[in-house]
Amino acid sequence: MLRHLALMLGTALVLGLQLALPMDMTGRHTDLASFHAAGRAAAVGTNPYAITPELWVVELPAFGIRASTVNLNMPVSVLWMEASAPVDLTTLFRVSLLLNIILYGIALALLARSSATLPWRVAWAVCLAGFWQTLALGQIYLWMLPLVIGAWLAVRDQRFVRAGWLLGVLISVKPQFALWPVWLACIGIWQTLPIALASAAMISALPLLRYGPIIYYQWFASLAAVDALIRIPGNGSLVALFARLGRAEMGTLLAVGLLAALTWWCWRRRPDRLTVSALALIAMLLAGPVSWTGYTLFLLPALWERPWSPRLGLGALLLATPFPMIWNLSMQNSLTFVGVGAWWTWVLLLLGWAFWREPAALRCDTSPSRSGGPAQVVG
Repeated sequence: MLRHLALMLGTALVLGLQLALPMDMTGRHTDLASFHAAGRAAAVGTNPYAITPELWVVELPAFGIRASTVNLNMPVSVLWMEASAPVDLTTLFRVSLLLNIILYGIALALLARSSATLPWRVAWAVCLAGFWQTLALGQIYLWMLPLVIGAWLAVRDQRFVRAGWLLGVLISVKPQFALWPVWLACIGIWQTLPIALASAAMISALPLLRYGPIIYYQWFASLAAVDALIRIPGNGSLVALFARLGRAEMGTLLAVGLLAALTWWCWRRRPDRLTVSALALIAMLLAGPVSWTGYTLFLLPALWERPWSPRLGLGALLLATPFPMIWNLSMQNSLTFVGVGAWWTWVLLLLGWAFWREPAALRCDTSPSRSGGPAQVVG
């Protein structure tokens, strides 16, 4: 009884702190404003990746930051942005808010159906900072989360063809997801990689039919805006950590070194497929260049089923740290701007260490593949 009471009180406290996050119901100070501006531009035949007055601008004069929140998603995203352009921004934000809540419910239902679910893990999932930050910004991460969960479950159940199709959709929006099937190939699961790349290529060709090749040039040119965005507190990438120290190039080198070292480790040590999947999700967030708070939701399936060791449990609980607390603390001075502003970087490193050190805790068959087994070719 006391345990349940403590759980209820703790959940209520964290949710209260999460709700302290300001939410602009007009949608003006959200990432959705950038998506809406991109859609309106595409509808009239102009550059959907251009910096325009409609974009939300993050200004932190004390730290020399003035960054326009340009849409950095791949060109396939512009198709749905253009489709939503006729809807006014306030209505679009409210619809987005409702749909995101529904999608999170679907995501949790998928996980609950896939394995025995402890009630306190549902409470933990509802408290995650990534969920509340995604709602406040009108971001697309909750649209992607069911696909991430589906890919995870497909890999767990050795339905590698199905995993390839789902990952192909994810790669077409966020190319960093390609790391997952590449590392699966490194441990001998080859079926997923060609399907993921082929399906991503097919989906990525769709905007060419609507906008022509120039859309990819415009997207590539827009990536220059990352330089202004990466230092904003809440970006959990290694590049962001070093950018706050004025040495972004060191972060890039460290990220490349991390990916190279872990790729070699996967190839030589052949860990089980769920350890590889968990580490791929961690590594793609650390390698950046931008990994906002909402990106941490992609770790949900990796943390849902397995038992939590002290290290893993600490990292999982820290993912529920309310964003307003992190933001306010990081604004105090240059030291907290670097240290607290990189809060999610430290949490990701802790979780990565835990996943790397505790592969035996995973609830799966540790053989990387079953040669000729029918489960490998189920779509």
